[in-house]
Amino acid sequence: MNGLEIVFAKTPSQERALEQLIAAQQDPKSPEYHKWLTPAAYGARFGASPATVAAVTQWLQGNGFTVDALPANRSQLRFHAAKAQLEAAFHVEIHLFDFGGVRHFSNVSDPEMPAALAPMIAAIHGLNDFYPRPALKSRPAHGVGAQPQITYDGGKTNYVGPGDFAVMYNLTPLYNARVDGAGVKIAVAEQSDIDQNVANTYWSGIGVASPPAVTSLPVPGGTDPGQTHDTNETEAYLDVEVAGALAPGASILLVRDQSAVNAFQYIIQQNLAPVLSISFTDCESDLGSLNTTIEKLFQEAAAQGMTVAVGSNDSGVAGCETNVGTQGTLATTGFAVNGLASTPYNLAVGGTDFDPTQPQDWGATNAAGTLANALAHIPEMVWNATCANPRYATALKTTPSAFCNQTTFNGQPNPFLEIEGSGGGVSSCLAVDATTKACTGGYPVPPWQSGVAGMANLTGRAIPDVAAIANEWVICSYDNNPCDPSTNSVDIVGGTSASTPAVAAIIALLDQQMGGSQGLVNPLLYQLAAAEYGTPAAPKASGANCSASLGTTIGADCVFYNVTAGSNAAPCTVASFSDTSSAPASTCNAQTGQPNGIMELSSAPQYAAGSGFSLASGLGSINATNLVLAIFLPPPSGLSATVAGQSVRLSWNAETHAASYDIYQASQSGQEGSAPVQSAVSGTSTTVSGLQPAQTYYFTIAAQAALGTSAQSGEVRATTVPAAPTGLTAAAGNASATLSWTAASGATGYNIYQGTSAGGEGATPVQSGVSGVTATVSSLTNGTTYFFTVAAIDAGGASAPSNEAQATPAPPSHGGGGLGVLELALLALLVACGFRPAPAPSARSPLCRWRPSGAPLPGLP
Repeated sequence: MNGLEIVFAKTPSQERALEQLIAAQQDPKSPEYHKWLTPAAYGARFGASPATVAAVTQWLQGNGFTVDALPANRSQLRFHAAKAQLEAAFHVEIHLFDFGGVRHFSNVSDPEMPAALAPMIAAIHGLNDFYPRPALKSRPAHGVGAQPQITYDGGKTNYVGPGDFAVMYNLTPLYNARVDGAGVKIAVAEQSDIDQNVANTYWSGIGVASPPAVTSLPVPGGTDPGQTHDTNETEAYLDVEVAGALAPGASILLVRDQSAVNAFQYIIQQNLAPVLSISFTDCESDLGSLNTTIEKLFQEAAAQGMTVAVGSNDSGVAGCETNVGTQGTLATTGFAVNGLASTPYNLAVGGTDFDPTQPQDWGATNAAGTLANALAHIPEMVWNATCANPRYATALKTTPSAFCNQTTFNGQPNPFLEIEGSGGGVSSCLAVDATTKACTGGYPVPPWQSGVAGMANLTGRAIPDVAAIANEWVICSYDNNPCDPSTNSVDIVGGTSASTPAVAAIIALLDQQMGGSQGLVNPLLYQLAAAEYGTPAAPKASGANCSASLGTTIGADCVFYNVTAGSNAAPCTVASFSDTSSAPASTCNAQTGQPNGIMELSSAPQYAAGSGFSLASGLGSINATNLVLAIFLPPPSGLSATVAGQSVRLSWNAETHAASYDIYQASQSGQEGSAPVQSAVSGTSTTVSGLQPAQTYYFTIAAQAALGTSAQSGEVRATTVPAAPTGLTAAAGNASATLSWTAASGATGYNIYQGTSAGGEGATPVQSGVSGVTATVSSLTNGTTYFFTVAAIDAGGASAPSNEAQATPAPPSHGGGGLGVLELALLALLVACGFRPAPAPSARSPLCRWRPSGAPLPGLP
């Protein structure tokens, strides 16, 4: 038996430390920011201890098993044994089963280990050969209304290709700036090999000038499936061709094994690529203990700086259904999500389709070379190829319930009686109770998955995170001989298998532009979404400008296209429906007497698209150029304003990739517009001059680089000061000075400054808030020259000083309480006569005669 493996458990302290590290690696303020680990460094910090490895190895060898060398990450230990050895050592029975006409083997009970070893082991793999399913369906096109892109038969048949994806999601500016994934490797985990000549022919047929380099390798020690000539091989072609077409400068690494889990485990263990695309599915309850292994693998990938993109599933809300796209087969099981996509350490990718109820901007013919005929963004809805799609019902002027009980469509069996649509929902069933069959556990809401409008009341990790066009893609596969996209010698496929490598390609373009891998990008994506959509408590009305239903009028600055139309509800069969081993509880709701219904939660339709985040489409689809710009060239931070008269000095923090900055100005908040008042400003400060006095202005800035212009920064407010007063004069008085000046425009008051030397008035006013245009300054010293200036004030502060005026206070020549000439002479006489405050007769001068009080002195009037 192949693929046997022990997965080591981490200690609680290791778990805490790893969580803290991954959070710090995405925090720009942390010294650990983007410091990725190698597999060896990961193993040293978070792998099994030497004692644990020795104990488990000794037990395995003691039971006759051959044990492989410990990998660098110290997280798994592969061993080899025959069926009889396994059954004896682990106390299990392994039987053969017929499952849907295919023979499988599996253990019929849980394996047992010595009690001393049990805490060291998280899972045991290889006891069955149930492998994940490719999330893909090959079929002729069908739909309500025109299906877009590559057009055949004179426009009668239309499909989707990479050229249209590039137009719709704004990849063209990136290509024009030579951002095409050069230097980045995209790994795809597959359960089949491909003929690379077919992929090269496909790329040539849709205008890729130089075919991407493709390397295909089997997992060492695994089971090489070769070319399987089935859905697994078509999946491999789809992943390679879409990723290579949208990131033509990247190199593609195909790692193959009979089990896709073994394939992506090897990619992660060896840290083979910064971007990993996985287009396989298995619901949480079916994965069982494998859920833990997958979570820990993706956790390791995040710590190593890998971005893991995983398709959200093609079963709509019924994630455990396996008969996807089988006409006449409806859901019989309840709500569930893809366990490969629901971990907190991967980017879950959902699917969209083109909304038949909206006008679509398509060209009449294919563009030369690329075969594209999309002319702009095409209005999107949630991908849901079933009768439960409310947009189909609207287009057909019926209801989903009625449509799901309509046996024919256009004279043929109703092709919409099937399970097929973008997976989505909340993690809730990581294990199933052996007795009650009830779901237990689910990944909790990650710290970064909150704060975006539409996300209220989440009970666990919600998927998808983002979405992209998933329906009616044109590819070439093993059955196209020869492959020729221009002549309809192609396969038509659909599913999140297409949207996932497409999003992985966008991440590769981002990695190239940033000069390194981005790891778990989810925290940053949700931060950008909150800026665009607002928070649950304060949604932004401006987010409506980014609705994916707008088509050609969609906002030019949107990072995400908010998919608000449709749902991923699934049709169900009333008689056979059961929600056992699924969560939350659901019903198959139908009108009385109708055999078919719609899966519902608490008797109400669920999982509909809506403003902001939704369980149907996550944050929406992506404007690739704006996403790369938002991360590579974020809005400048730290903008501040200092008023200097009728000028404003702006300062901000430098942005790493900015070549220059543009300045925007408005007289009302939020109205800065798109026309800068200053362009190509170098440095991190500038002065905006020539403003009106006593006016309030608002400013933002944007960074410029070769790739484009960033979003505008946060806004600052500045109120200019009034004009300086003019015509200041000063009139001296007795210990005072009276000032007069001409009124200043916009002034609400005036400050008065004084000093005893020219220009020495100082910064502290002697009077402030003076109304009118005159003032008297008192308590001055007579005979001292004073200098004065006046400044006008308003809410913005004080103006420049007025002209300087001077005055020398002096006593009046008479009156006014001062001593005149006669008074001074009399005072001198009294002093000469020995006048004292208290009379002293003994001190009288003979020249003076004291008289009784009130008697006149002789000779004096």
